[in-house]
Order: sequence, then C-alpha cells, then structure tokens
Amino acid sequence: MGRGYMAARLWCSVQRCAEASRVQNPISSVGSRGMKTLKVVLTEKIERLGRAGQVVNVAPGYARNKLIPHHLALPGLDKYVSLVNAQLKAARPHLLEETEETKSETSEEKQLKEIDAVLKRLDAGKVVFHRHLTGAQVLFKPVTKDDLIFEVRRQMGVELAASNIILPEDFNKLGEFEVELRFPKGLAMPGGREKLFLKLRIRRK
Repeated sequence: MGRGYMAARLWCSVQRCAEASRVQNPISSVGSRGMKTLKVVLTEKIERLGRAGQVVNVAPGYARNKLIPHHLALPGLDKYVSLVNAQLKAARPHLLEETEETKSETSEEKQLKEIDAVLKRLDAGKVVFHRHLTGAQVLFKPVTKDDLIFEVRRQMGVELAASNIILPEDFNKLGEFEVELRFPKGLAMPGGREKLFLKLRIRRK
C-alpha cells in the first residue's frame, strides 16, 4: 500500500468525521495567532520529525502551509489522534506493534545502562567506617551487613539488598577489606571479571 494512498485514506476519513460531527475543516482549525508551536499528529513518517501516528510540536505556519495541505499531518486534537492511529492499525497493524517493541527495547537498553553504571560505581568506590576500639583493640561496635547497606546508600547512592552482600561474619577490627557482592547471573561485571567486590575501610574514630 503506497504512502500517498494511506495519507489520502486518512484524510478522507477525517473529512467524514468532521462532517458527521459538524466540526471545522482540519485546515481551518489550525490557528497561529500568539502560538509559537502547534501540536499535530503525523499521518506519514517524516525524516527528523517523527513517525506516523506520533504527536509532535511544529511551527504553526509549517503545519498550516505544508504538513496539513499535503496530507502529512492533522491537528493534534484527541479525535484526530485516535482516528489516525485506528486507521494505521487497520491498514498496517505491524506498524504500531513495531513501535511498541522499539519502545520496550529502548527501555530495556536504558535499564541495562543504568545497572552497568551502578556496578562500575560499586567497583570503583570504597565505603569508609569510623569506629571506637575497646581495650582489646577490637571494634566497640562491629560492622554488620545492615551497616554496609546503610553506608553504601549514604556514601555511594546505591541501594543494595541483604541478598546482594555475602558476609559470613561481622567485621570486628580495623583495616581494609573486600566484601563479595552477589547479583543475578547474566549481568556483565566491570572489567570482564566474574565477581564484584566492595572495598571497605574501617578506621579508628
């Protein structure tokens, strides 16, 4: 089905809709006085502007003199947006499905990038604790898993769950340590390593 045919079909449907509901002709419904931009819904994909069925902001003159007269767009009113998408779905059902799939992929890619950034932050950072010592040179208050979760959130801005931290026993002395972190399989660790360790320093208060 050609692009011109599709645009013409959409335009005819809009004209019938306008006549049936006694509303203005789509072109005459486009105002520009005092408006810097105007919302329109595209009936065809336009390079560097958007895809068919997408609502975009354009200059009123561009909409009134170019897009709408050439059947490339309609005013971004709810009734026109619904009509365009209904026509697109009927004529090219795969189009909207591909759009939703693309959105899903984009969202997934964004999430993976955010996870990667968090893992790199954990790998590069170090959590510092300050503790008093007892007479036996052990920590007056040991560093626990809950302490690690709290300080990682406070110092690094990363929210860890108890299940992410492998801590066989609490820390009871000063020094520098590493704590193994556990994440779901399939996540790529920084530097291509198999495991990720959180660096920890406990200093005297």
